[in-house]
Amino acid sequence: MVEQFRLIDRVKLKEHYPSQDSAYWRASQKLVGTTFSQKILENHESDDAVFFYSKHCHGCKKFGPIFEQIARMSMGSSSDEMKEHLKGINFSRMNNTLNTLEGAANFGYTPVFTYYKKGFKNQPYILRPTYMNFGILEDFLTLTRDIGIYDNSVIDAAFDPNILK
Repeated sequence: MVEQFRLIDRVKLKEHYPSQDSAYWRASQKLVGTTFSQKILENHESDDAVFFYSKHCHGCKKFGPIFEQIARMSMGSSSDEMKEHLKGINFSRMNNTLNTLEGAANFGYTPVFTYYKKGFKNQPYILRPTYMNFGILEDFLTLTRDIGIYDNSVIDAAFDPNILK
């Protein structure tokens, strides 16, 4: 294995990511700028996890398969316990290089994971990782799902200058 890393470092062996396989099956829904508002912001039926990526981003190539693995698990391709654990979350991805959003935040760099809570889509939770593994992303998704903030007054109060003193 050490020899493989040396060969990659010396550009004698090409790096390979699971998402580069032609048979790689994506469980998340692909979004574009025009469908983002309809599918995410106007959908008050479910929570939405969105992965913003760029095709030439090294981190996106590493983190994308982790996001897809969790999306597949939420569909029931693994244990029923994991499906229940991720129940109610829709998984989507959007190429940040090719698309811009109207009515939502645009990100200048990738990878970015966002979580939009149902009934509270105007303020997403954002994760901009420098390191990622399955557990970190799973914790981000489940913890943000379980946070009980559905009202702007709670967020406004958190940034009240009198409270921050």
